[in-house]
Amino acid sequence: MNLNRGTFLSGRIDYLQLTVVESTTGHEVWRINQYPPANAEVPDYGDRSQDRFIVWAPDSSSVTIPVVNGQKITLPIP
Repeated sequence: MNLNRGTFLSGRIDYLQLTVVESTTGHEVWRINQYPPANAEVPDYGDRSQDRFIVWAPDSSSVTIPVVNGQKITLPIP
């Protein structure tokens, strides 16, 4: 998700919240908040008209997600 929140001194900041949830139980497996630098190119995760954002390994052992400035992160799934 693309999110933003208020801060005490800095106004508002934008950040990404990446969460992996097991679809059958709704159990959250993994979560991270990432705070990209100002003016970074960040994917709009809410825009479903673009290509798939999330790419799973064939055996579901990891997932690859685009994050900031064209970089991707690959996360191992327990």
